[in-house]
Amino acid sequence: MNRLLAKFSVLLATATTFLCSNSCGADVTADLLDPTLEQQYDWAMYMDVHDLKGFLNYPTSQLSSMTDLRVIYRPLARGIRAADYKKARVYEEFWYHDEMPIGLRRNDQIQIDSNKFGIIYVQPRDGESDHTPAIANAVVRIMVDLWIHNIVAGYVVVPIEKFNQMEAELSRYGFFPTLKVAEGPQLSIHLRSNPKGRDELYFFQKGY
Repeated sequence: MNRLLAKFSVLLATATTFLCSNSCGADVTADLLDPTLEQQYDWAMYMDVHDLKGFLNYPTSQLSSMTDLRVIYRPLARGIRAADYKKARVYEEFWYHDEMPIGLRRNDQIQIDSNKFGIIYVQPRDGESDHTPAIANAVVRIMVDLWIHNIVAGYVVVPIEKFNQMEAELSRYGFFPTLKVAEGPQLSIHLRSNPKGRDELYFFQKGY
């Protein structure tokens, strides 16, 4: 059974490499209106993170310097572009202070059928602070939520200049690029850079 799981992980990596050959390098925006996405995926998410400048900034405040991270979601009709058109919407919103989570608002329950195949894009705003710790935290939370519902995120796409930082942050949560086969299913995160050049599959190692 363990060998079967390991083989499944390799097959999943191969399949997602084929599907991601075009869309993972594209300049996808928060509206997720992209023909390639609509042809290859059942759903897509977009993580938009930025500083909340001036928010709660008063002399006795202990929560100034806050970061807002939105998870935007759009259902897609793979291969049938006009069959079920729906606009992107904010599914979940996180707030961080000094990269520590302090708040969460979920606008809706996730509406994705089991075994549907999707992709997640991460796009920090240019010229702002490095929020990789907050991004990694949100990615892990979303991936666990999807995994519990048997929903497949083929790739998490991050800017190439953030790839090394993301790898380091994922290791804090027990995700490493080497598969150590254990009892039961193993959660994994397939990270790819935009533009192309970096590609790695990280597996959760229990008790690392």
